[in-house]
Amino acid sequence: MNILDDGTVETYQELQSDRDRLHNIYIQQTIEINKLKGELNNALREVNALKRDELELLTAVNKSLSIK
Repeated sequence: MNILDDGTVETYQELQSDRDRLHNIYIQQTIEINKLKGELNNALREVNALKRDELELLTAVNKSLSIK
């Protein structure tokens, strides 16, 4: 048995329950982190696509200005 700072005793079942609860929190946080990573990667792809579009537009504008 585990003796806590306040002198009370924590049973094995309580320790297992705490372990399981913490493990479930870890799993949920891992799932959330992976979801957020996916969203970030999608946002970065979108930003890169917009940058390519902007570069193509600027190139087209510069070409049209140099023709005149």
